[in-house]
Amino acid sequence: MPIEKIIVLEDDLVVRKTLEQQLRYRRYDVASAENIASAVELLGKDNFDLMIVDVKLPDGDGIELLKQLNSRPSRPLVVIISSHGTVDMAVECMSNGAFTFLTKPISAEHLAVTLKNRLRDLPIAEGAARQGLWTMPLSSCFLGKPSRQGLVLGYGGTSVAEIPAAVQRLRRVVAAFDRA
Repeated sequence: MPIEKIIVLEDDLVVRKTLEQQLRYRRYDVASAENIASAVELLGKDNFDLMIVDVKLPDGDGIELLKQLNSRPSRPLVVIISSHGTVDMAVECMSNGAFTFLTKPISAEHLAVTLKNRLRDLPIAEGAARQGLWTMPLSSCFLGKPSRQGLVLGYGGTSVAEIPAAVQRLRRVVAAFDRA
């Protein structure tokens, strides 16, 4: 699935303009919005392939918007961004259909690598969903560190409440492996 049209939904003007500039430099067609109402208006006028959505916005919560987007027939992929990201927040976003979760600040290179890796993994994630499984990028377990590549798979019976403990166990295993 090629990504061509992107909405950047971010209330911080400097962050929004920086992301716009970085994405346009990489030849994406970019629209931007500073609040949810403006983003919904853009979605009503055109189809977009990807949205980059901040969690905390002046007129609502980016995670709630993510949940609302799930009912749209032509739903864009959604990258959730946050300055105050936690593993629990990443898990909530991913379990509600986020394409990935990144913590600020976000460099153009980090965003490009993340999108490339997630697009590569998309067929796996879609196949897993058809089998009642969920997937989450390993980098989300480490709050966006792009050096962590791969997918975490879970079965449909895993409750969202159990995921943070599993992520913590995974972090300990990876840390032990890194030290070895």
